[in-house]
Amino acid sequence: MTRPTLAASELEAALRNALAGEVLFDGYTRHLYSTDASMYAIEPIGVVFPRNADDVMATIQIAARHDAPVLPRGAGTGLCGQTVGHAVVMDFSRYMHEIVALDAQSRTARVQPGVVQDDLNRAAAAHDLFFAPDTSTSNRATLGGMIGNNSCGARSARYGMTIDHVDTLDVVLSDGSCATLARISTEDVPRLARGDSLEARLYREIPQLIADNLEVIRTGFPPHWRRSGGYRLDRMATDDGTLDLSRLVIGSEGTLAVVLEATVRLVPIPRAVVGLAGHFDSVDAALAATDDALEADAAAIELIDQLILDLARRSPIHAQRASTLTGDPGALLWLEFYGDSVGEARASAERLEAKWRAHGHGYALVRAETPLELQRFRELR
Repeated sequence: MTRPTLAASELEAALRNALAGEVLFDGYTRHLYSTDASMYAIEPIGVVFPRNADDVMATIQIAARHDAPVLPRGAGTGLCGQTVGHAVVMDFSRYMHEIVALDAQSRTARVQPGVVQDDLNRAAAAHDLFFAPDTSTSNRATLGGMIGNNSCGARSARYGMTIDHVDTLDVVLSDGSCATLARISTEDVPRLARGDSLEARLYREIPQLIADNLEVIRTGFPPHWRRSGGYRLDRMATDDGTLDLSRLVIGSEGTLAVVLEATVRLVPIPRAVVGLAGHFDSVDAALAATDDALEADAAAIELIDQLILDLARRSPIHAQRASTLTGDPGALLWLEFYGDSVGEARASAERLEAKWRAHGHGYALVRAETPLELQRFRELR
């Protein structure tokens, strides 16, 4: 474990003098924040816990003066090392976790970045609504982290990704200035591009960047829709007369801007759900069956491989869930079908069952209709 350098000590002192939230540069805290859910371990320079927007702006400005990078962090549930690095880590989960507003009529919620997804969904459930991107870590994943990673989950076949459910972002830019990023008419771009601010420069240069590279942007991005990589110029190169810089920030993992608040869209909770667990001898066999699942309009499609199933069997918490399996599958496909009634959802599941049998997919099918049955398979996932 390394000791803070003189430069780090000066940075720490400057942050302590400016922030209302905690500033921790001790070895124990730096060790705790050196890991996330990935295989990587990188000790940060220090950790701050901002209480408000002023703290975030001050952190970015002070870090810039000391030539130190900053790294926004929610729950650290990323699997690719997104929330570790030799930087000043900003943990938003301690204080900036307020649901600022929830409007059932417009089906929107305004949230701070440290709001946990399950907390938002509990609040929205009172209005029969929920935030659709469903991370498997929803009981700890934060909205700021989901925006940074452009998260999704099993329901992406129906609801898409986080980028499809964000209306506006209030952010802090790299110079410590604030901006609101939302869909605007291209007619408003010249007005916003006036001045010497960083925000004005963005409105001058990004449209030109898109125009100069339009053909490459439209043909060079992968054709599949489930893409969590950042810098989504493809989502900005539209012909509808609008420009939305928030599309560029979502998925950029905190490298372009730090989110202060977000307005996100909510969707109605399905009235009825029927689940289907297809059992397969191998991952390849399960993958071969997914086209039928997509054609059957399954709302959720999730692959669970043998490694996860074996771990579940050895887990005291999940062993009972794994006992519902038939035989020893090499992979499962967990599917959910939605409808206005159980009968409607069941009919969709039955159509896929018939198609899989006709095509020889899977050796067993287990249907889940009661809340308990659904919970067992969801927890296994």
